[in-house]
Formats: sequence, structure tokens, C-alpha cells
Amino acid sequence: MQFIEVDLPDISATKKTMQAQYICASPIEGALPTQHVGFDLNEIMTKKRSLVDELAANAGLKVDGSVPTLVICEAVLFYLAPPAAVSLIGELFDLPKSRYCITDNLSKLGVAPGPPVPSAKEKCSTWLQGAGKELVEHDSIWGGAIHFVKAQ
Repeated sequence: MQFIEVDLPDISATKKTMQAQYICASPIEGALPTQHVGFDLNEIMTKKRSLVDELAANAGLKVDGSVPTLVICEAVLFYLAPPAAVSLIGELFDLPKSRYCITDNLSKLGVAPGPPVPSAKEKCSTWLQGAGKELVEHDSIWGGAIHFVKAQ
């Protein structure tokens, strides 16, 4: 199993340093450290870079399906330009043997908040089905502005 966190390069470097200091100060036997990868997700659009290619280029990071992967998107899509958000989710949905946990605003992906019919859950399920994924669990707040999604 592997844990990979992607954040802006400066923030990722800081997190990596803090993690190393914490592990040295309070080692936990058997704990799996997080692999911090510095990457500006908007570059998926602005520089036509691939997050999956970036992860594969980092030594030891397998994104080929040989290691089951849990993808967590937590409050990041809101900050991306719409084409970058769509491309990012497309890349992540192409990962084999993956499960998804999305806690985010999905309006840039076409799941906009709005009237109660269809419900936020129905909108999210329709979006996931269109991407070949299955909605496992769903909740939302603020009329569907923020979704809590478990999918596979």
C-alpha cells in the first residue's frame, strides 16, 4: 500500500520536512509514510502536464494498477480552472483498481448545486455513471454545493 499526497511544490516540500521531523521525534512501528509530490494541478491545463505521468516519474510511485489506490480529492477542485478539474478527474478515473473519496465542490465537473429535483445525490450518480464509475455513498451540504462522495 502507498500513500501519495499532491500539493503545490513549496507546500509539499514543507509537509515532507514536517513529516520527517515528526517520524524522527515519534516513530510509529509499521507506519507507512506519505509520499509528498509537488505539482501545480493547474499545469494539467496550462502546460499540458499529466499528474499520472508525474507520479510515475517519481521513484517508487506505482500508478499502474499493481498497487490498489485510494484517490482522495479534498477541497481542491474548487481552486482549479474548469478544464484542469475535468482533466484531473479524467486522469484519476482512468487509474485501474482505484476507489475514490471526493469531498469537494463538483460544479466545474457539471454537478451544479440547484433545485432539489434532481437531488444532489442523483446529479452526482449521473455524473459518475457517465464516467463509468459507481456511486457507493453520498451526502451533501449547502444544497449540493459540497459533496461527500465514495465511488468505485
